[in-house]
Amino acid sequence: MGKVVYKDKFLTIKTRMITVRGKRLPMQSYEQDDVVVILPLIRKGVFLLERQFRHGVNHYMIEFPAGHMEKGEKAKAAAIREFEEETGYKPKQIRHLFDELTNSSTSKRLFHYFLAEKLVKTGKRHFDDYEILTTLELKDAQLSKMIKQNRIKDHKTMLGYLYYKKFIEKK
Repeated sequence: MGKVVYKDKFLTIKTRMITVRGKRLPMQSYEQDDVVVILPLIRKGVFLLERQFRHGVNHYMIEFPAGHMEKGEKAKAAAIREFEEETGYKPKQIRHLFDELTNSSTSKRLFHYFLAEKLVKTGKRHFDDYEILTTLELKDAQLSKMIKQNRIKDHKTMLGYLYYKKFIEKK
């Protein structure tokens, strides 16, 4: 519902009128594909992350692998596909952790988080045209310190890691 005011391959922006307490107001919303986020555990206490150039901020970010779901694709299949494309690894075990709405005031876009374990190197990497990235291994203490020092600013990496530490990690 609403009038499309902008549309490209990745983003649709719509506007519509809403009524709040009897007052008519314009409301914008955007539509984008859902995203999968993968927390790859190489071994106990060691994660595989990416150092990826992000054009929006014009510098490299350290983050968990992630990517857009394709139309009709299930979240788990997208997580496995994106993970292999970006890292050259496939998980023997992958499980869904949780879903997140990043901005429910303007979008229904979901981020689906997965824990990937027992990684097998396939070497089958395939980058999208915009992607410039390398992988790196970070120990749990390093990742925690980087988040605390605000050296990792990516919301999905911080949220995924903190969720893992609070609810998943076996002490």
